[in-house]
Amino acid sequence: MKKLLLCNNYHISKYHTYGIDAKAKYFAEVEEFSVLQEVLAFAKEEGIPFVVLGRGSNVLFKDDFYNGLVIANKMVGYKLEGQEILCESGVNLPLLARKMAKKDLGGLEHLVGIPGSIGGAIYMNAGVKGHWISDVVEWVEFLSADGIVQRYSKGECVFAYRHSIFHKLDGVIVRAKLRMQHDPLAYDTLKGALAKRLSTQPIEEKNSGCIFKNPEGEFSAGALIERCGLKGRRIGGAKISTKHANFINNEKGATYADIAALVALTQKIVQEKEGVELECEVRIL
Repeated sequence: MKKLLLCNNYHISKYHTYGIDAKAKYFAEVEEFSVLQEVLAFAKEEGIPFVVLGRGSNVLFKDDFYNGLVIANKMVGYKLEGQEILCESGVNLPLLARKMAKKDLGGLEHLVGIPGSIGGAIYMNAGVKGHWISDVVEWVEFLSADGIVQRYSKGECVFAYRHSIFHKLDGVIVRAKLRMQHDPLAYDTLKGALAKRLSTQPIEEKNSGCIFKNPEGEFSAGALIERCGLKGRRIGGAKISTKHANFINNEKGATYADIAALVALTQKIVQEKEGVELECEVRIL
């Protein structure tokens, strides 16, 4: 069993994709379930909030100091049995998609460009048009802040657009069972999906992924922002991508204040010009 190691006032810029130089009051890197139990017990005993980072996408730290515990999820084991995968929540989603597609197993190939972990993908029901992580989920195991493990069936996860039941629960997604399908074209599909992602989205830049949820209606968030002429708009070190308008990049040492100001400006202008209220997809911590 790994020893529990808690760090104080720890710089966490390398653990989230925005790369903002934030610090956490406490930090722990967790590779085993037993250590995760200890970490959550510590948070409960101290009465402090905690946040779990897989690959650190889809999050934005509110200040330069998180007054709680940041848990880096390094539980990355998985086991393939036939067409079923039993995987821990820290498993790298794009890497798993590649490995399965090379085995002619489909189900994750369309998600190859999403820079997240399995746990984060399940939490947000990550996906692209017509293809979601929930499509392949059989069940999810969740460790509550009180130390109780509960298994949720796919139906009990209450998956919806960028939503799951885990938004309302206090704890950590631990592992999940995913069901693949035999598909000899899976790897070709994956390569096509990745090529499209690379050509249309700034996934090589420092950002959280899409910053806004797509509203109901004819136009996506990115299309609305582009219609308002906001591509390339900058505040401080933060800039709306010229490749895809629903991304705000950290180009030159952006702070939370820079990104938050650009988010607010974008929401204001889109509301005024298009009559649409954009809702943030990124989790602000």
